[in-house]
Amino acid sequence: MKKRTGFLIISAMVLTLVGGGLTGCGSASGKLRSSDLSFDYNGKKVSVKNDAEKNIEALGNPSEEQTSPNNEIDKSYVFGSEPNSIELLTINDKTQSVVIHDSNVKTSRGIGVGSTYDDLIAAYGDIATTSTDDVASKIMYQYKNCSLSFDIDEKNRVVTAITYSNNAMTRL
Repeated sequence: MKKRTGFLIISAMVLTLVGGGLTGCGSASGKLRSSDLSFDYNGKKVSVKNDAEKNIEALGNPSEEQTSPNNEIDKSYVFGSEPNSIELLTINDKTQSVVIHDSNVKTSRGIGVGSTYDDLIAAYGDIATTSTDDVASKIMYQYKNCSLSFDIDEKNRVVTAITYSNNAMTRL
């Protein structure tokens, strides 16, 4: 069973952040373009740059919705069911990240869950950042203060999850 990352990510951020304002994606770096920060879902755009309401509208009715036990502004929404699910994580009604496990969803460059490592590198180029353990690798590309990361199964060398993140979701 796939682990839900929602409240782990949000809880870790809440513990390290203070204040009340939120900031968005900042200046450019890396190989991504702004258009790489969104994907099409049933004919609608879902983007880490969208507010939560717009992404929820695009994704439809969530099958699960949870509010963080630490505060009432951090929320997690799951759309669909395993193995084909999408998780939306929000802070104060802003999108913090979107995690895709749905093999039917593709990035703007045609990569989805089940794509090979070689297809990923062909589509996005040299690895910007990577982390590896015995079971999985995470390959991350940056655009401004946002990132697009891919979890790779080390044994089969395929994408197992795709995460769009707004890394600037800080409380000022």
